[in-house]
Amino acid sequence: MNVPEENRKNFDTIVSFLERNDIPFWLDQGTLLGVYRDRALLPWDRDVDISVWPDAFDRLLSRLDEFCALGYTATVTLEADTVKFFSRETGLSIEVNRFFRDGELCTRKGLRPRGNPVLGLVKKAIKALPPRLYLGILKLYNRALRPEHVKLTVPAEFFAEFTRFEFDGMTVPVPARTERYLAFKYGPDWQTPRRVWDHARDDGAVVGE
Repeated sequence: MNVPEENRKNFDTIVSFLERNDIPFWLDQGTLLGVYRDRALLPWDRDVDISVWPDAFDRLLSRLDEFCALGYTATVTLEADTVKFFSRETGLSIEVNRFFRDGELCTRKGLRPRGNPVLGLVKKAIKALPPRLYLGILKLYNRALRPEHVKLTVPAEFFAEFTRFEFDGMTVPVPARTERYLAFKYGPDWQTPRRVWDHARDDGAVVGE
């Protein structure tokens, strides 16, 4: 499987679906980093990261069946403010996260795996399995893992305005202060590619439970 190529298909599918249905969104996490810094999705990424406000999240939930008909299964985790779509063909995923405005902050809940190195190795190993088998084992993995809750907090200034960014013949919504936001999340060396990056430990937005 050509992961970058298949990940790009997922990117095009979710962006097209959200825009076609007038559901506001913006690129976030590694997807934003790759598109803005490299003008490409990160070659080692296996998911697409999108963020939305609560009303857009609800509108997406009302259209889950419509999106899943494009070849996906959906897992809604409200305690993590997330809906995750898995491609039935490849097992690669699209993660849509819901942010809330809270005064001078924007927040959402999240989940992170507990520090078990054996389970971490298992998760890496099963990614090589056929998609259906991978998704089945992933469900068992998540039950065994019992992830812990975390809170992600972003200064509201970063999500106060959005702009359209040109990317490979299309324009996509990104935070207007993209570089400052990426420095907040990834550190002052955000322009240096880092394949090894732990979201729970290294993300500047993660503040704990």
